[in-house]
Amino acid sequence: MNFEKLDKYMEDLANHGVPAGDILVFKNHEQIYRKTVGHRDYELKEAARPTDMYNIFSNSKLFLVVSIMQLVERGEISLEDKLSDYIPAYKEMYYKTRNGTEKATTPITLYHLITMTSGLGYDAMPAVNALLGQNPDASTLEIITALAKEPLNFNPGERWKYGRSHDVLAAVIEVKTGMSYGEYLKKNIMDPLGMKHTTFDFENPYVQENISAYYSYDGVNQKEIRIENKGTGNWGRKMESAGGGLYSNCDDYILLVDALANGGVGKNGYRVLSEESIEKIKTPQLNVLMQGNFIASHLKIGYSYGLGVRTLIDKGYGARTPIGEFAWDAMTGGYGLVDTENHIAVIYMQNVENCTYAWRNIFPETRDLIYEALDIE
Repeated sequence: MNFEKLDKYMEDLANHGVPAGDILVFKNHEQIYRKTVGHRDYELKEAARPTDMYNIFSNSKLFLVVSIMQLVERGEISLEDKLSDYIPAYKEMYYKTRNGTEKATTPITLYHLITMTSGLGYDAMPAVNALLGQNPDASTLEIITALAKEPLNFNPGERWKYGRSHDVLAAVIEVKTGMSYGEYLKKNIMDPLGMKHTTFDFENPYVQENISAYYSYDGVNQKEIRIENKGTGNWGRKMESAGGGLYSNCDDYILLVDALANGGVGKNGYRVLSEESIEKIKTPQLNVLMQGNFIASHLKIGYSYGLGVRTLIDKGYGARTPIGEFAWDAMTGGYGLVDTENHIAVIYMQNVENCTYAWRNIFPETRDLIYEALDIE
């Protein structure tokens, strides 16, 4: 293994508007590479540390996918279940048309939600905002119930659109299990795998002590812009957003992607999912129209969308990872990677929101430099 090229790449990130970055690679449950670069403070005086915490935004979604598939495995839910069986407010839905709205003829199912084909997007949500204006401490279930008042973007199952579908699934988990979503994660994923610091709580002392400085991105000049870190994507004070609410670090997150890369069994021997469920997660789910929606909005060339994750379907664009490599990424530029064929897991984190350089360059380039160092094509 020769990671010299990857070392140089990581050391150059500061020249592209990324003040700090951390990448960790496991193979067969063992660390084979770690590189932490840059500075964790706005003054650029304190070196970044492996213990630094990050706003992981949509990298939170992988926890939701695993949680849902755990409940499917146990026979407690089915992806074919109607959403309204759990949250009755979704029984009669409407979707937007050029002339207003029309009544949806297809009920939203849990399958629509996990595959982002429900019709929910990241649109304005006046009903939710009104609720939070009256009650900032509204629960996840209360917020998701209010969301049902907003029109969908299309009849469920007709197209693909990135949005709040996974947040709705978290409310389903709460209804089914009687636990808060955060309690479910702690009991069924975080504690069993040995995660110590991943949390929804921005005020958690460990988060506050270790959070990396937060920036926005100037794509024209490839420069970072210092902004206040107001927390991740939780709506209201009590919301636990499955779609973007977690804070974590590489040492914690690697334990989940490593388990998925090794047949669902973690480094400590805990089985988080079956191999069969992992195969289902990484199986492409989109038809031609939906695939066009996915590529147009996310520019993940060579990838399609499985059960809540990107999944590689075409190596013709230069990817060195195998077909079926999967996971997701974050608004702040981080990404996860699961390779079940070679038992490789990767987590990369940074704290620069809307960093187009991360999505278009850092992800594919570091991905392929890892596999070049391992001599895998």
